[in-house]
Amino acid sequence: MYVYKPSQGKWQLYLFDLDWLMLAATQYNATYSAKQGPLFVSNDPVVSRMYNHPPFRRAYFRAVQRAVEGPLLSANCDPVMDAKYASYLANGVRFCDGQALTAPDAVKVWFRDRRVALQNQLNSVAADFALSAANPSTSAGSPVTLTGTAPIRIRNLQLNGIDLPVTWTSVTTWTASVPLLKEVNTLVLTGVDSQGIAIPGASISTTIRYTGPVSSPGRVVINEWMADNTSTLADTSGAVPKFSDWFELYNPGATSVSLDGCYLTDTLSNPGQFLIPNGYVVPPSGYLLVWADNQPNQNAPGVPALHVNFQLSAKGESIGLYARDGTPMDTVTFGPQSPDVSEGRWPDGGSQIVTQSRPTPSAPNVASISGPRLEWRSTGNGGLHLQWGTTPGLLYVVEASETLPAAVWTPLAPAVAGTGAPQQLEVPAAPSGTRFLRLRITP
Repeated sequence: MYVYKPSQGKWQLYLFDLDWLMLAATQYNATYSAKQGPLFVSNDPVVSRMYNHPPFRRAYFRAVQRAVEGPLLSANCDPVMDAKYASYLANGVRFCDGQALTAPDAVKVWFRDRRVALQNQLNSVAADFALSAANPSTSAGSPVTLTGTAPIRIRNLQLNGIDLPVTWTSVTTWTASVPLLKEVNTLVLTGVDSQGIAIPGASISTTIRYTGPVSSPGRVVINEWMADNTSTLADTSGAVPKFSDWFELYNPGATSVSLDGCYLTDTLSNPGQFLIPNGYVVPPSGYLLVWADNQPNQNAPGVPALHVNFQLSAKGESIGLYARDGTPMDTVTFGPQSPDVSEGRWPDGGSQIVTQSRPTPSAPNVASISGPRLEWRSTGNGGLHLQWGTTPGLLYVVEASETLPAAVWTPLAPAVAGTGAPQQLEVPAAPSGTRFLRLRITP
C-alpha cells in the first residue's frame, strides 16, 4: 500500500498490487499467508505513525469490518468470480500471465482464509460501549473528564444528542471533557456509525452532581458579529492571513469581567460547546474579539483574540454566551447575512440590533442610517405640511437655511425621537419668500 498527499489535498491511500492486500503476501514474508498476515506492519516511519494513531487505526479496522461483513463473504464474492471466469471462457480467453486459465477455486479459498484471519484480528480489539468505573458522581469543578471504551464500529460519540469531541487514547479507549451546566446533570452518551446513525445498544446514561460555585461572573454581551467576512478583517495570527467569521463581546460595566469557566456556542441546545480557556478578561467598557474559525488550537498566551471550535453561517443562526453553571449571559439570533456587513447592538450593549455597512470590530458600534421618504404638501400662504417615517432610537430635526451652500442651519422645531410611527411637522411660510429645508437624523 502506498500513501500519497496532493499539494492541496488530504492524504490518500491506494493499493499497488491486490496480491499483497493487507500484508497477506508470502512473497514478502513466508509467514504472511492469508491465515496469518498482519494488518499494521510498515517499513515507512510516516505510515507507521499513521498506523499507530488511534483514530486512524479505528477507521482502518472499520473498513476491515465492513469487508468481513460484506464483500468477503463467500455468498457475495464467489458468484462475482464465477461470473468473470465464465465471461473469460465465453470470449475465448484461455491464458493469463503465460499460464492456462483456471477456475477461481484457489482464490475463493484465499478469500475465505483471509476473512477468518481478519475476523480474528477484529476479535482482538472487541470492546463494550461503557464508562469507566473511575468517572465521578459529584464534582466541584467544571468541566469534568469522562473516560470509557467503545467498539470500533462506533465512529463518533454524542452527548445528549450533540456530537461530543473525544480523544482516543487507544483503539478502544477514549476521554472527553464535559461541562456541568447545572446542579444535577444527566448525561446520555450514544455511539453513532459512519452515517451518523445511532448503533443499537450503544447508549449509556450517568448523572453527575455539580457542587461548585454557580454565580455569574458579570454582564458581558454579544455586541457585534460578521458571518460572511470576505475582506473586512483578516486574522493575522497564522502564517497566512485569513478572513474568518468573527464576533465581538462587550463589557458595559465599570469593572473587568473574567470569562474563566464560561462557554460559547452557536447551538443554543448545546450551551457547553466551547469552554473558554482561563485568562480571557473583558475590561470595563472594553471588547474581546472572537474568531469563529473552528481553530481553537490557535489559542495561546500572548494571543489576544479568542478562537472557538465553531463557525458562523451566513444563512443565519445563533450565538450564545453562558456562565459556568449554564445560565445564559447573552444570546443573539440573526438571519441571512451580506458579505462584509456586520450586525450589532446599538448603542454598545443596547437592545436595538442594527446593520453596519462600516463594521467596527473592537470599537464602538455605529448605526447605518438611511434617510426616510420625506412627503410634503402645501398648506397655502407659502406653508408646508411635512411627514416622514421614523426608526426607534434615532432623533429627527427639520432645519432651514435661506441660502445654499449653507454655513448655518436653523432648527424649526425641537428634535423628536423616532418611535416607528410617522412624524409630522407644519412649516410656516418663509419670511424672505425663499427657504431651503433638510431633515437631519442623528443616533
